[in-house]
Amino acid sequence: MGYQHWPANFSDEIKTPLLEKRIKKKSLRERIPARYVLTFLTFLGLGIQYTQRVNLNVTMVAMVNSTSIAVKENETLSDECPNIFSAANVTREYPEGKYTWSPSTQGVILGAFYYGYVFTPLLGGRLSELLGAKWLLGGGIFFTSLLTLITPMAAEWGIGVMVALRVIVGAAQGVNSASMYAMFSRWAPTHERSRLLSICTIGQHVGTIITMPTSGFLIQYNVGGGWPSVFYLFGLIGCLWFVFWVFLVYNTPAEHPRISKAELVYIQQHLPQTSAERKSGPPRADTGLGAKYWLTGPHTGMWGLILACVLPPWEFRLISGQKSFCWLPGHMTHYCRNLTSSHRL
Repeated sequence: MGYQHWPANFSDEIKTPLLEKRIKKKSLRERIPARYVLTFLTFLGLGIQYTQRVNLNVTMVAMVNSTSIAVKENETLSDECPNIFSAANVTREYPEGKYTWSPSTQGVILGAFYYGYVFTPLLGGRLSELLGAKWLLGGGIFFTSLLTLITPMAAEWGIGVMVALRVIVGAAQGVNSASMYAMFSRWAPTHERSRLLSICTIGQHVGTIITMPTSGFLIQYNVGGGWPSVFYLFGLIGCLWFVFWVFLVYNTPAEHPRISKAELVYIQQHLPQTSAERKSGPPRADTGLGAKYWLTGPHTGMWGLILACVLPPWEFRLISGQKSFCWLPGHMTHYCRNLTSSHRL
């Protein structure tokens, strides 16, 4: 079928035979939407963030010298019966650490992350507007990856440096959740938003699940020098992730150079109204400041959203957070040590 009979002003798209249109393959950018790439990288980023948050909880068991600490505790309690289940009477399967941090000192170091984390989440939204959510989220994880890499050196420099480093890591990660929501407010169509954000949030739990056995394996088999390799591994993974984040993620769909036109139009047509458009809407019937206004009517959904955002993190901190999860590896080590000693007796 030739094109010689088509008028000269007809475009090539119109001249293309119907059969050729049907068999034309989609390009890579059409087969893999840019918003799905963003979701996958955010999933990985939040997972890496949590590996850097909880890895110290496992490595602390191998960093401290439990035998020396137990001897000091027995010396301070010499007027009591000796503890036959102490660490001094147990053979370890991995080398003893060299730090003689008391349990209270360990608690301060483990909790230092949350000292910084509690102050910065409220800043995340505003900083996302000023710096861009891409650089705030990606730069925050890259910065904490660098701090994770130098954590073994910080431990050598002293307790104060170690506490300060963990406080900075917590403060840097505190803005990530808000910046993630700011990013997806520009990228996720309304009917896809809950699904895409759920996938991203799952990355946090996946990162926690992966960290525990991986850290234990590296420590038990003394891979790469033992416990320092845990920080080197997760720090390097974070730096590698940042390279992909820089080249594949953009603040808005309009800025993305490789997004398909169809996806760009689809996202723009399915985003909610902007703040300016909402202001031009009909006025609210009740603008009072009474308790009924804030507890009923248009604010019912707001309170449901607040509870949905507050209760799950509170439950996570209560069950697997600072009070329990941070102490779980050390507690299990102490419990298993006592159980082994009782069997040997």
